[in-house]
Amino acid sequence: MVKGKHMMNKAYSKDIWRTVRREKKRFGSLLLITALGVTMLSGLRAACSDLRHTADAFYDGQNLYDISIVSTMGLTAEDVEALQSMEEIEQAEGVYSEVVQVTLENADGQDSQVHQNKTAQVKTLSSGNLNLPYIIEGCLPEKVDEIAVTENYLTQSGKKIGDTLVINEELEEDEEPNFLQTEYKITGSIVDPMDVDSHEGVMSFRSTIAAEYTFYVMPGAVESDVYTTIYLTVKNAKDELCYSDAYKELIEKQITAIDTGVKDKRQQARYDKLTGDASRELADAEAEADAEFDKAQQDINEAKVKLSESRQQLEAAAAFLPSEELAVQQSALEEAQKELQENEQKIAKEMAKAQLQFDDARADIEAIEMPQWYIQDRSALSGYMNVQSDADCIEAVGTAFPILFLVVAILISLTTITRMVEEERGLIGTYKALGFTDREIRRKYLLYAAIACILGGILGDICGFVVLPAIIFRIFGIMYQLPWYLYGFDMLYGLGGITLFAAGIIGATWISCEAELKHTPASLMRPKAPKTGARIFLERWKLVWGRLSFLNKVTARNLFRYKKRMLMTIGGIMGCTALVLCGFVIKDSVTALCENQYGHVYRYDMLALSLIHISEPTRPRL
Repeated sequence: MVKGKHMMNKAYSKDIWRTVRREKKRFGSLLLITALGVTMLSGLRAACSDLRHTADAFYDGQNLYDISIVSTMGLTAEDVEALQSMEEIEQAEGVYSEVVQVTLENADGQDSQVHQNKTAQVKTLSSGNLNLPYIIEGCLPEKVDEIAVTENYLTQSGKKIGDTLVINEELEEDEEPNFLQTEYKITGSIVDPMDVDSHEGVMSFRSTIAAEYTFYVMPGAVESDVYTTIYLTVKNAKDELCYSDAYKELIEKQITAIDTGVKDKRQQARYDKLTGDASRELADAEAEADAEFDKAQQDINEAKVKLSESRQQLEAAAAFLPSEELAVQQSALEEAQKELQENEQKIAKEMAKAQLQFDDARADIEAIEMPQWYIQDRSALSGYMNVQSDADCIEAVGTAFPILFLVVAILISLTTITRMVEEERGLIGTYKALGFTDREIRRKYLLYAAIACILGGILGDICGFVVLPAIIFRIFGIMYQLPWYLYGFDMLYGLGGITLFAAGIIGATWISCEAELKHTPASLMRPKAPKTGARIFLERWKLVWGRLSFLNKVTARNLFRYKKRMLMTIGGIMGCTALVLCGFVIKDSVTALCENQYGHVYRYDMLALSLIHISEPTRPRL
């Protein structure tokens, strides 16, 4: 008896695998819908997660700043020291940058001599490898007459490494240039870690920086007493994903510490230095002017004394001099008197003019406003935030798509397994007659569905974590200048996706089996009686019903006769159609974005900007 039971179980197990081979089309449909669902569930999120981790690894590798500080009156070495002394600040460094003009020759790509002016932001390299540019070709500058440029400049200008680049500063009257020279040798092509947005093609509109190119020079190429920006890195910040809440909380905490502990003191110190230096210069100028005026007045007084003595001498000798000579000397004395009066009046006017200048300078000093610090995190970088927003948008799509796939998968599996169970109705009755329990019979179909789900889930994970991200990375390659992309595996979504789809499909399989297993063996081994026909609502419309053919009438009756099949079919087709239409909608929306944005929202053809240059404030002119 035991041996017979063992043989029956062995034959039953063979029948399970035989069913898989025999029903390979149904098996393949379950496997494929599971693979597609798991791919969409894990793939879209994996691509977004990989984009964030890639950007984070790139930023960490290039030592991108965590906090930046700019000021309306520039920043000094003392500011850097004060920030570096903070406990949680790992590195603080001041850099100088300025927007300059560059000329592109033959900018239209033709042989004609066409010159086009472009703006470029020239930055000094960090001595501590902060915000280190990523080298695409060549090398970074090592001399004060060398410069590294971005790839888009080389593409648009037609220049190559080794060529000469000329920059032009926009200087005000009597303003000294900050750059020691204007001609530089191009040493390399780089990617600025502070601007990973693509500047080529249709994605160039996403860039929000004021300049079209970014250049890097050695710190020694600039002569300036102030920094335009101070960049900071925070301790342990690299241990966190830069787009995570933990990283944002860490940086926000340090921004608050700077705002409350350093900002006000350094602003006041900068204000005191500026006003103190200006006041000392004004006092020195006033003292120097007073000394000069005193000396000039002393010279005039001495001249008056001498003129008076000469006049007395002439009056004493008038009786002994000829009339003609006397007239000449009197005329000379009158000319000297007139010249002396003119000089005295000139000095008085110059004193009044100088006093007005001193008053204006004193008013300028009093008008100097308190410097203002602006403390920002990486969110001020457009490329940094575009990565976050793009990943969030794709993840939103990745939330809706898998739900549709799951619904379609459950409906397909419910239809597929239900038909398979109904077709093997007699075999199920035979199993029950031979003594197999409902649990043993159900196991066959549950294993059938589980194997399809597991194999489909594994295939879906491969496609979701490798194939689909690789396709999306090609799109990201158009949008960003990131030099490489990382692939990762999320255990939660990888195994969770398989579990979710397996639970839905196996649950549908359980329901299908229960509908047949509740019958007796004798009932199962007999052909299933067709459902009783009934009049449908459409038959009441004689005008319509009378025009239908026999096959159309049978079809209409069957639709209402098997309502569950009808609803599953309609639901499956509806879900698949929704997925297809959603794909076309997204494609059409993205395609029309540029046209709508720049054809209807932004209607201008050219934009003029006034660039703010932060440097050492102009001292009162004396």
